[in-house]
Amino acid sequence: MCDNADDYYLRGYDKMKLGQFAEAVAEYDAVIQLDQDYAYAYIDRGVAKFKLEQHADAIADYDIAIRLDPDNALAYHNRGLAKDGLGQYAAAVTDYNEAIGLNRDDAFFFHCRGNAKVDLGRYADAIIDYDETIRLKPDYYYGYYRRGDAKVKLEQYAAAVVDYDKAIEFNPDDYSVYLDRADAKVELGQSDAAIADCDKAISLKPDDADVYVRRGFTNASLGQYDAAITDYNTAARLQPNYIHAYIGQGMAKYELWRVLEAKQDFQTALELVEQAGNKRLKAFIESLIQKRQWLMDLADVADSNGSG
Repeated sequence: MCDNADDYYLRGYDKMKLGQFAEAVAEYDAVIQLDQDYAYAYIDRGVAKFKLEQHADAIADYDIAIRLDPDNALAYHNRGLAKDGLGQYAAAVTDYNEAIGLNRDDAFFFHCRGNAKVDLGRYADAIIDYDETIRLKPDYYYGYYRRGDAKVKLEQYAAAVVDYDKAIEFNPDDYSVYLDRADAKVELGQSDAAIADCDKAISLKPDDADVYVRRGFTNASLGQYDAAITDYNTAARLQPNYIHAYIGQGMAKYELWRVLEAKQDFQTALELVEQAGNKRLKAFIESLIQKRQWLMDLADVADSNGSG
């Protein structure tokens, strides 16, 4: 049994390092029961609750920590992260502003504010934050990666590729960077290089259905529909309920005038999305079918006549 609040706090810290977040919360509860003014117990309990996706409860802990220690930059930063988790991006930016006002030397404060600004559609402002992130931590690959993503949003594809190149230099094992660089290269008309990036992503993540769907989209955007269908088939084999694999496959088959097969793929996607209860995606699939309905009906008639 622990004798004082510090002992419980250290036990909570050890549990956090082991990823035992619920157990860590219990240790921090004990700290606070012994010392209600222990600001870092509230901060770390907030972190544990954030890890458990208890974002509102985490914010409540950070509120108390800030009341106890209003100059604690970490408390503001962490509260911003929790607000991000609730989709409260503007409020998160306000907290990141407070954190940065107290400590302008932490690269992650700028990085997280940049992420929140991206979520608000403030891409140019986000790039400024990522610039500062990189200035403070020049080997932080994710700063380059996220800045590249923001530049894509602004259709600055060549500049985005430069950032993706730098991200890969510092971390060549993140398959997602290759996929996003491929998308930028497609926009630049660099089709062979785009497919090469997709191939590299697959070599890093060969059992991930999403990687094949992304290469399928890339192939389809380049008019390489047979190759796209092969990728979508692989994705569906790896993950039979992957709705986007059937959507992509249907669209590629439609472009090849394999209309009845496309209709079946769209129908499969529609059945899966109804099971998932995703109304937004269901509406998208229905719009795809509606736009192509006349040709599908025509194909049905031709198939019936041929069968007769």
